[in-house]
Amino acid sequence: MKSQLYFFVASYYRFFARLVLARWHPSIIAVTGSAGKTSTLYLLQKVLATSYTVAFSKKANSAFGVPLNILGITAHDYSNKEMAVMIFQAPFACLRRMIHPPTEKLYVVELDSDRPGEIEFFTRFIKPQAIVWISSSATHTEQFSRLVKQGLYRDEIDAVAAEYATLLLSSMQTALCMVYNQDSGPINAIMHEHAVPTLIPIGIHAPVWKILSWEVKRKRTVIELQLHDGSVTAFDVPSVVPRTFAYSLLAICVIAHHYKIGEDMIQKVLEEFHLPPGRSTVFEGVHNSMVIDSSYNSSLEAVLGLLELLEAMPGKRKIAVLGDMRELGAQTKDEHERLADVIIQRQIKEVVLVGPSMKAYVGPRLLELGFEKEHMNIFDNSYHAGMYVKESLLREGDVVLVKASQNTLFFEIIVELLLANADDKQHLCRREPVWESKRNVIKKEFYDRVHATS
Repeated sequence: MKSQLYFFVASYYRFFARLVLARWHPSIIAVTGSAGKTSTLYLLQKVLATSYTVAFSKKANSAFGVPLNILGITAHDYSNKEMAVMIFQAPFACLRRMIHPPTEKLYVVELDSDRPGEIEFFTRFIKPQAIVWISSSATHTEQFSRLVKQGLYRDEIDAVAAEYATLLLSSMQTALCMVYNQDSGPINAIMHEHAVPTLIPIGIHAPVWKILSWEVKRKRTVIELQLHDGSVTAFDVPSVVPRTFAYSLLAICVIAHHYKIGEDMIQKVLEEFHLPPGRSTVFEGVHNSMVIDSSYNSSLEAVLGLLELLEAMPGKRKIAVLGDMRELGAQTKDEHERLADVIIQRQIKEVVLVGPSMKAYVGPRLLELGFEKEHMNIFDNSYHAGMYVKESLLREGDVVLVKASQNTLFFEIIVELLLANADDKQHLCRREPVWESKRNVIKKEFYDRVHATS
């Protein structure tokens, strides 16, 4: 019932958004997948903007967010009061945009799905000329369990992949360029069965567009790619990015080539590009340490890439501060235990874990694999964990990774505590007042507990 109501209200906004798109008629480039969408979206928008006028769906990727973005309405907290106001605003926003339609030639849109049917919902009004499917893994799988129980899919990971595939499969006859990550098992299992000229695989073993190497320096990353004509180009990224960013960069090269933008322009954009807040941003930390802030959200695919980055970073000691990966449903135990396995493989010697799933699955699995108990600390409160890292754990020369799902954890709390320069907090994720109030609840819970035991 709740899902039906969600799509019912979203369809109201979609009705008006469809009218605006028909009047505007931009060339649409869609970015979809489980992880890496937003970073791809932001960089792609900047690359395309070197030759075209471009609008993009900033902070909007849901069945609610995308239609509202097209209407020029910005949602802040989706409270009942705000929803009532937006329902009233929608027809007037539509009329305004029908009279004065957007002038941008391109619209770059991020499409996410945290429930079955959301991608199909998008296909009713988003008709992309180009598509990037950057990843597919266990995210929001809790919502897809019923499809597995109905016998429609082997597991939730397959169900999620089929959901995202809907966009490409429905666009086979109309899209001019569809890029997909061939190295992703769930993606390749679906797309290798289809052979149309507009489908373009990318990855380490792709036939043309290939990732050749990824090398991390202290404050920059060099990514070597093979492009459309077999030429090899080394892109110098002036920040530290995980290997998974190479897929975003390669996909952008494909789309840029389709829109006749050269790799020299991509390199120029990279010189000034910064990842969105909370996605692998490096800050100077207290005690002359280094903090990798990836606090926006988390999934296994994303955290594995960050652990590889942590291992590759120069530093005396590597510390992983990790929180629960949420909304995984039946996949929760397996995904967290796989994370523990990779912590061992990456030889991370110090971990700080936060949340019930970390306590139930990652901690015990680490101990089972021989991880030293004195180098593992588990908390149920993000602020408490951050205070421990700052006051008792962090030393000069350490490199610390901070990553977790956002629901109830808000790991930007930890990053803020570890910043050497307090002014850097403006560059963290979720700076709006509504999020500050949620963070204050977590801090209050910690101090209430301290006072109760003192």
